[in-house]
Amino acid sequence: MRVIVLLCVIWSCWVSANVPDFILPFVEQNTPPLTQSELTQRNDMVECGDEHRAPIYCSDVVEYYKTSAWAELEITNSEVSSVRMHIDFSRMAYSDLQLNLRRDGFQLTQVMIGDQYFSVQEQLTKHSMPEVDKALVLFLNQTPTIFPQQQQWQKGNNIAQLVTDGQAISLVFTYSESTL
Repeated sequence: MRVIVLLCVIWSCWVSANVPDFILPFVEQNTPPLTQSELTQRNDMVECGDEHRAPIYCSDVVEYYKTSAWAELEITNSEVSSVRMHIDFSRMAYSDLQLNLRRDGFQLTQVMIGDQYFSVQEQLTKHSMPEVDKALVLFLNQTPTIFPQQQQWQKGNNIAQLVTDGQAISLVFTYSESTL
């Protein structure tokens, strides 16, 4: 029993060390979102939105595991409601981001490549999980150079949208409608 508790503590510390604190509420259960007042007190954040929209704070460059990005944090009801990370495009960064999402427990639910669409949920109504996994891998690998590409990932009530046009990548973490 002690070993399990120790492993959970080590895992939690490892994730926390590799993920910016403003992303933790999207990847760890029971981590409250940062508040607007907390953001205003930070040296690594600056208010960057315009007065006609919801408040937005921008970060310095941060590391999401090994991937460098800067982030925009949108505020709703005085708390961070979404995080948009901006990353320069490279195939390595795009692959690393997918690996990071899997590492954080997200599951790929939908993919759009060009005008082709793949829904895991839709496919599971017709095929077994191993067949859907194989079809998804084939779908992802058949068109690696077609853009735009959009992937939707889900972990519990949290959604991650990974989007690229071949020039830049954005990764947006949000809470699903049921949690707002």
